[in-house]
Amino acid sequence: STETEPLITGMVTDVDSDGEDNGEFIVKVPMAKDLKYDLLFFAYNAENSAFEIASEPKNTDLKNLKFKADQTANIDAYDAFVGSLKAQSVNDPNTVSLKRPFAQINAATTEEDLDNATTLKLHVTKSNLVIKGVPQYYDVLNATASGSVDVTYAASAIMKCDDAATNNQKYPNEMIEVDGKDYYYLTLAYVLAGEVTTTSTHNATFEFQRANGQSVSTLEIVSLPIQRNFRTNVIGDLLTKSEEYTITIDANFGPN
Repeated sequence: STETEPLITGMVTDVDSDGEDNGEFIVKVPMAKDLKYDLLFFAYNAENSAFEIASEPKNTDLKNLKFKADQTANIDAYDAFVGSLKAQSVNDPNTVSLKRPFAQINAATTEEDLDNATTLKLHVTKSNLVIKGVPQYYDVLNATASGSVDVTYAASAIMKCDDAATNNQKYPNEMIEVDGKDYYYLTLAYVLAGEVTTTSTHNATFEFQRANGQSVSTLEIVSLPIQRNFRTNVIGDLLTKSEEYTITIDANFGPN
């Protein structure tokens, strides 16, 4: 259609799925036989959205989603998925795969580092993050990010593994595997990223804290690379030898 305003908007919940727990949803959209339509899709956690959502969610502009400048670290529910079908007609293929508009940033440390921190009575339970100059707006139709904003992820509890005891983990932190080696999570954050096929670099500061908010270690990284739908892993002895770390980027985007 040549209309620029949305003709139909609606919300789909998990109870509207196809009945299978396979991540698939069915959306029914009426369309005129001889016209073409742009269809935009946005899946997010209503209680933990990384984007600003209108008081009436269906009024949120999916061609200009605004990434919040103030977020909270270590909440994987901020994850979201987007997708679109352009110039869609009644007889066109009607399956769309939703992908993340985000890069995932992880900071994780070694068991030896946590051992050393425990010896020094440095019980790190919270972390925060500040990252500079990341995109602020996202256009779901064209899959493009624009603008620039400094984002602060407020300190929050480090993610814990529900099966830590069953897994015989020495520490309760959620774990991440990088290049075949296990590390303990210290920070997780989702950040809006630019082009899908290229990386961008941003100054970032991680802070690891005791329960009372006292800083145990600060890690400042110049030119931290991020890429959409990839994860950036900062790994090493981040608490007691914070100058010794490695950065990797990979497409294994899972939260753990």
